[in-house]
Amino acid sequence: MCKEFYSDMLEEINLNSDQFQDYITGMRTYRDKFLAHLDEERTMHIPKMETAEKAIKFLHGYLVSVDALNSDLAGIPTDLAKYCRECCSDAVSFLDRYKI
Repeated sequence: MCKEFYSDMLEEINLNSDQFQDYITGMRTYRDKFLAHLDEERTMHIPKMETAEKAIKFLHGYLVSVDALNSDLAGIPTDLAKYCRECCSDAVSFLDRYKI
């Protein structure tokens, strides 16, 4: 099942395995060098977040359709877009309330 998931995800995000590994390396570098703490590097290379978003949507769809019914993930939101909109709305309300 893992090989099938991985190959289906790669197809969904339109990358081959080597490209995906390069993408992961870039994301980790961005996380480690700029988000977690600023090192000596002077130039920030922000990875394309669209690829991560596609991968997350694929994983979510997989979990909802395959795992969520029989696992600890029971109750996971089934409509990811709706859930994200609700979370964003809650965040904006919080920021407005506390004038952040």
